Amino acid sequence: MRGLSTVAAFVFFVVIFAIFVATAIYYYQLLRQTAVQGEQQVRSAALPPDQLASLAYNGTCIFSAAGPGSPFAYYLTINGSGARVFNSSVSPRLVGAFSVRCPPDPGLYKYIGVRQNGQLAYMYVYVGPSAAWVAANGTIAAVRRVGDSAAATLYLNVYDNSTGYLPASFSVSLIYNTTLLSCTPSTFSAGPTAFGPGEQVPIYLGTATCRALAPFTSTVVKAVVTQSYGAYSWSWTVPFVLELVNAT
Repeated sequence: MRGLSTVAAFVFFVVIFAIFVATAIYYYQLLRQTAVQGEQQVRSAALPPDQLASLAYNGTCIFSAAGPGSPFAYYLTINGSGARVFNSSVSPRLVGAFSVRCPPDPGLYKYIGVRQNGQLAYMYVYVGPSAAWVAANGTIAAVRRVGDSAAATLYLNVYDNSTGYLPASFSVSLIYNTTLLSCTPSTFSAGPTAFGPGEQVPIYLGTATCRALAPFTSTVVKAVVTQSYGAYSWSWTVPFVLELVNAT
């Protein structure tokens, strides 16, 4: 009987211990899950997705964000190194969007908008050179003899490959063999004009008329494009705009 009572006591102890361990594991998992959910709720409340904020340019920079808690109370901008560029108070009567100071230079910026309820909306903005190339309304133009001319309508195709607005100016200079051709005009300009992130815009430059100065079989017109953003500028060569051939 003593052996049976000892075994029963041991079994009872094991059962109680198992229940205690299971209960501890259950409450640990419950607390862990609650903590994770709480952290997710706090993060989602404090850091909404980037797409809730946007930066537009129409002469001034407009920062806007959707969702509850608008309007904003104030905003900050921070550059890539983490140093504060500037901050500014914004009237809480402005709903949804307000003017912000444009980035001073090309680079990576982080815009932070603080709503009245304390939530944040943020967005990374890269402002830099766009992709641009020059195209004519045809790839080949023909002349028959020295003194004849051919006209081509030129367009500047601009693609904003940054994540921010692009208020830029462009200048285009035609490059050709000056012993064979004379093109008028040979320089064009466009802008300043603004482009949104990922936006592609064709800009009409004008019509260039090229006159043959000497005999040739074929010759190519190239272009140099210069993009200006404030005090910054970038230049690159477009290797082909138009080919002129001798039709005789």
